[in-house]
Amino acid sequence: MLFRNKYLNLTQRYFSTKELQEQCYYDCVISGSDQVLNVSFLRYGEPGGSKAYYLDFCNNKTKRVAYAVSFGAVEYPQDAIESLKEVVSRFSAISVRENTGVAIFKAMGRDDVTVVPDPTCY
Repeated sequence: MLFRNKYLNLTQRYFSTKELQEQCYYDCVISGSDQVLNVSFLRYGEPGGSKAYYLDFCNNKTKRVAYAVSFGAVEYPQDAIESLKEVVSRFSAISVRENTGVAIFKAMGRDDVTVVPDPTCY
């Protein structure tokens, strides 16, 4: 908590992708960590599903970073992989917590993914 308050400029809380889209004027946005890329959020996060944790709500000038993200699964459904390839291509940097995440991102067309420790281990 102290680190966040001291070093990060935090926003208000948002409750829909629409709210995020209306307010995304940032230079960089970061998504992470535990299970934020769980397929349940993708499919059921909002009516019709949500790609919010994939940072699809920002304009093309915004840098997107996935930090120590986790899928919460060792395999990802093929239809989800296909639907995310374009969104994932917009990330400037990606790191995951598990080696299985590297394979999932590779299936989405990314071969530049780094494995890092769970942030709580620092």
